[in-house]
Amino acid sequence: MSILENPELRRLAWLEMTPVRLVVMPVVLGLLLLLGVLNNVAASLMASGALSVYLLLTHFWGLRQAAESVAEEFRARTWDLQRMSVLSPRDLALGKLIGANLFTWYGGLMCLIVFAFFASREMSTVHVVSVLLFVLGSAILMQGAALFLTLLSPGVRSLRTPYLLILGVFAIPTAGAVFSMLTEDNAHALTWYGWSWPLLQFAVISVWLYALWAVLGVIRLMAGQLQVRTTPAVFCAFLLFVTLYASGFVIGRDIPRLSAFVFMLLTGALVFASGGYLAAWFESRDALRYKRIGLAYRAARMQRVLEELPSWSATLAIAAVFALLLVPGLTAVSARPVGALYAWFDETSRFGPLTPLAIVLLALRDIAFVQGMSFTRSVKRADLPIAVYLLLVYLLLPALLSAFGADPLILPNPFTQPVVAVVVFGIHLAAVLVWVRLRWRSLGQAGA
Repeated sequence: MSILENPELRRLAWLEMTPVRLVVMPVVLGLLLLLGVLNNVAASLMASGALSVYLLLTHFWGLRQAAESVAEEFRARTWDLQRMSVLSPRDLALGKLIGANLFTWYGGLMCLIVFAFFASREMSTVHVVSVLLFVLGSAILMQGAALFLTLLSPGVRSLRTPYLLILGVFAIPTAGAVFSMLTEDNAHALTWYGWSWPLLQFAVISVWLYALWAVLGVIRLMAGQLQVRTTPAVFCAFLLFVTLYASGFVIGRDIPRLSAFVFMLLTGALVFASGGYLAAWFESRDALRYKRIGLAYRAARMQRVLEELPSWSATLAIAAVFALLLVPGLTAVSARPVGALYAWFDETSRFGPLTPLAIVLLALRDIAFVQGMSFTRSVKRADLPIAVYLLLVYLLLPALLSAFGADPLILPNPFTQPVVAVVVFGIHLAAVLVWVRLRWRSLGQAGA
């Protein structure tokens, strides 16, 4: 199905692009433009003003529109009807993402035309095109992130939290970056994998890559909402992309291959562990999922096992492999530091070969506890005990034991005490796994 034949897009187009709106938007923008021309406003200020209106429409109003496209369905109790439609996850996701913001893009593109006209008098054509591409990509990224966060919390009725989160993390910093592009020259550059990149062009490529990942993430979550089976492959691929992207800012052409590889493993272990930790809080913690995994495994249906696996299990398994490889890897490179890359590996850095492994064990301990607490008839009832556990383990018990000089027993620092951290977190993990096994058996007996 082509995008123009998308029923969801057409439905939203009828709702958003009413005749009155089609007339009001160009009239209001035209009056603002006329006011600036009549007052002989400088071309640079006209360009900045047009860009400001564009940011208000697509970045601030647009991200709320994207989130509302799903949240409104929950409030109207029509989301279940849409989930039973014949639309594929891709069609429904793109229909929501594009259709909900047709009106904001309608006015935003007019603003970009005005911006390009006046900015071309002050800047080179390449610079103007680069700024245009950046603001287009950043708008798609933020609207995609807004819809992504909404789909992460099914049944959400208030958009205050995701809206303020994206506003603080993306919208406001992006607006500042855009206006800095209008005043800074194009001579600024950065080094990525030893190659010098013009800052603006690198920002354009980066924002479009992350925008594509945001859209892909929305489609992936929409597939989950529509009960379409997927594997953790997309999430793992995204974390791998983040690993390679972040490593490029440190690794240069003068770094030995072994050292560069070790640093990539280090970055990957931290990225995959963090991604898995976050995924465990948002994914379904239904005990039936693990029963389905067991049944599929006993039936030798490995494809079904992969489809039922939670994303956090795959990412933390990869993080554990990376952490184990880093034990000999970091030991080897720490003996011969090369420049700033090994600021973490020398004797004064407080970053030992066992530190990544300790961090992975810590993440596994917490996630195992969270999953074990969810082995109950009502998953929502487990939220309060989980919150109490986090409060005890990370705040109250360390403070209490620290007063007696015994704080390493609960939360040893993996940076200053990596060996102690590995031993303690390993013991914690083993104890939690035994408890999870007992809780699983009790759940099975209760169900029988």
